[in-house]
Amino acid sequence: NIITTTKEGVIRTSRRRPPPPIMFAALSFSLSLAFLALVSTAVAESIPQDNDNIDANGIESTCKSSGDGTCTSHLTSVFVIGDLHGDAVCAISWVNRTGLIANLFLDDAIDSSSSSSVTALLYQKLNNPSQWLWTSPQSTLVFVGDYVDKGPTSKQTVQFVKDLTTAFPDRVTAILGNHELELLRDRDARIPWVGKYSAYSHATVHPGEYLNYFANSLDASSSSSSSFTSDDDKEKEPTDSPTHLLRPLDRQDDLVLDLLLEASMEVYAHNAHSAVRFVPTLPSDRQFSMNRGIRFAITDIIPPEHRMLAMERLQEYQDRYLNAFRSGTVLGDWLESRPIAHLAEDVKTLFV
Repeated sequence: NIITTTKEGVIRTSRRRPPPPIMFAALSFSLSLAFLALVSTAVAESIPQDNDNIDANGIESTCKSSGDGTCTSHLTSVFVIGDLHGDAVCAISWVNRTGLIANLFLDDAIDSSSSSSVTALLYQKLNNPSQWLWTSPQSTLVFVGDYVDKGPTSKQTVQFVKDLTTAFPDRVTAILGNHELELLRDRDARIPWVGKYSAYSHATVHPGEYLNYFANSLDASSSSSSSFTSDDDKEKEPTDSPTHLLRPLDRQDDLVLDLLLEASMEVYAHNAHSAVRFVPTLPSDRQFSMNRGIRFAITDIIPPEHRMLAMERLQEYQDRYLNAFRSGTVLGDWLESRPIAHLAEDVKTLFV
């Protein structure tokens, strides 16, 4: 076995370290870049080359004859954005680069092509969605799912895409990916934590994601003008943790996050994904775990002097995470309302 225990019950691991998690986020960003580039090329090639319907601004007319002398609008392009996986900066940068939305940011001087903007927390600079303006009446935008997992800003990514669909319901479509379907399934209390998809020790919930669900988290402390918050939305806050009752983050949270990241890198370094689950502790009935080759909880890799703290905080983190997406919450209800496929008839394309 790659990960073993000594006679004293201590986890034995090597000191080898894999690349930091940011490299995996970079890979996700690169894949999204390649996907959008391919789709943009395909759409561009499908646009007619006849210039008779091109106006002085280079925009094709949105009208075509319908036989009775009237004029009906039609689409000429569909922008498609693929797996965002917990990277809100990537999501906002891509939407900004499409040029489909004016007044996206509070500061009009922000340019997503500049190096400073790429590294900035763009979701803290978003304008109120009521100020966003759609600039291209002949274009639509489709998100093909996988907004959560892998990156540390899944909550902000889901919120941003939700705001887009609310602001432009006839222009923006967001379908579910397999990661959202798994998240909705994980809410089922009949599934033990060790059996949930989000308990996998790789390619699911980033440890940093858990810190988004506290009173002084980066998301909670950002401007309230950066998202839609209707009266109905306010009533949909998780019933067990309304905003005014959430505890603030403290230094112990910083310690636990570092410990969880270090333990995660050990799992990657030893290719021990099948043997380790991202849970506070394995169930007392080990048969369920052993039948699936599960031998360790992620906290078993944490030094003994911090193990109890890590177990307590991880349980709290995971409860808050799932509670934020339960039925009756803003984000949970939005995910439940998403389609699993979208047919763009104008470009004869089915997105799933």
